[in-house]
Amino acid sequence: MNFSYLIFFGRVHLNNQFVHFEKLFSSLVVLFPMSETIVSVKNLNKSFKGFKALEDVSFTVFKNDVFGFLGPNGAGKSTSLRCMLSLITPDSGEIEIFGKSLHKNRHEVLSNIGSIIEKPDFYKYLSAYKNLEIMARISGKKVSKSEIEDIIQFVGLEGREKSKFKTFSHGMKQRLGIAQALMHGPDLIILDEPTTGLDPQGIVDIRELIQKLSKEQGKTVILSSHQLSEIEMIANRLVIINKGKSIIEGNVDELLNSSQMIVKFIVDDPNNFVKLLEKEFSDISGLSVKGNEIYSDKIGLLIARNLSETHKNSKFIVDVKSTGLFANDKILVNNKCKTIYWKTGHSHIKRKVNFEKALAGFEKSGHFFFNKPLGYGYDDGINSAIQVCHLLTNRNKNMSDIIKELPITYQTPTMAPFCKDNDKYEVVEDIVEEVKRLKQNNTKIDNQSITNILTVNGVRFSLEDGSWGLIRASSNKPSLVVVTESTTSDNRKKKIFDFIDSMLKKTGKVGDYDQKI
Repeated sequence: MNFSYLIFFGRVHLNNQFVHFEKLFSSLVVLFPMSETIVSVKNLNKSFKGFKALEDVSFTVFKNDVFGFLGPNGAGKSTSLRCMLSLITPDSGEIEIFGKSLHKNRHEVLSNIGSIIEKPDFYKYLSAYKNLEIMARISGKKVSKSEIEDIIQFVGLEGREKSKFKTFSHGMKQRLGIAQALMHGPDLIILDEPTTGLDPQGIVDIRELIQKLSKEQGKTVILSSHQLSEIEMIANRLVIINKGKSIIEGNVDELLNSSQMIVKFIVDDPNNFVKLLEKEFSDISGLSVKGNEIYSDKIGLLIARNLSETHKNSKFIVDVKSTGLFANDKILVNNKCKTIYWKTGHSHIKRKVNFEKALAGFEKSGHFFFNKPLGYGYDDGINSAIQVCHLLTNRNKNMSDIIKELPITYQTPTMAPFCKDNDKYEVVEDIVEEVKRLKQNNTKIDNQSITNILTVNGVRFSLEDGSWGLIRASSNKPSLVVVTESTTSDNRKKKIFDFIDSMLKKTGKVGDYDQKI
């Protein structure tokens, strides 16, 4: 049997079976939380008249998280949040908030939570200030006039506190709702679809307000949304829920920009399919019956190799987080092709591909761009699938055999140590200068000299054997990005990370990692 699978297709035909798979990511496998647990939900179930709204939903929220609850309409997001607020009672499962059982400590737990479920509603003919004053009394906590004024200023309603609620725009009503949620000084804020129905500027305003809650007030925020782009821009961690089930949980950067993907197959006959997998792929490192791990930057290299045979003297653009194998690949070199490492990000890679008139661009997250005569320079999943088909056809081999032709490397996941937005770029600039100084002084890392430094996006330094390390500022989170890869051993990969970690610690401005090796 000659079986190969494609990471870009929605279905694969195998022995007269249609096999569907989902593109998942490495954070499904390993996450190392570094913070205090605020919310722990385990095996939550809820049914309404025979309809199973929630089925074994589980997730964990850590202190100071902006935690995204992502899923389509009807997925079970609001039902989960209502269970967390005791608005409805789950059929089974455990909910712990602030380390205490919600069922046993309902009043104590809920007194430290502020929330907006669906849309905020107030007395229409009363002013914003008067509404908040009433809400403060209802909360049972003494809230002074100055505290109410501070909250009004914080949510951006200063100057409109005397206006009646009925005159407010939808965005202003959302702001007032958040103000009401903050009135009693809770540590946890729960917001159900807070940007729904807002215009673009209103969405930006609420997004910035939520980020301020975390950064300036130290709040933990849980927000639900069916918009992936919103969660990507605002949250640091998320859980994806669909059809009442929690599908995957993890760090946003890892889940949406991972170099490592897991391909999940759903088949009619699992036992037979496992036997087929074991027969075809049993000799690949990392294979288990749970799934084979696919590295998208290396898939990009295989495509580049194949294209170079018919498009000699071409240029390829890859982002700085991608494998170092591109730099000195023998097939690319023999075909006189040039690889340019460039800034991470779809727009950066796309522009560079067009500017350099490169044949293709490959981003570690799996976004591939093909220029004329192959395409029009866009991020093109269908074209990517076509190129994988060409690769398999031209080589007349299984994907498993083609992957084995690549040299083995040892790469870390993308790690994100906390660093304030106001500090992160300055920290990276200092690290750039430090690495330059170390190269000039011929400082050794695991007995290897620094041979090359690339500073188009932070600093990526390479060693004599082709191993490398990267430090850059995250473009959308208060954190840095750290990646290392060794061409020789797992131990050297760790030594490079220890070297980077030591430099970062010396700055005094870098906090905990979302995960470590």
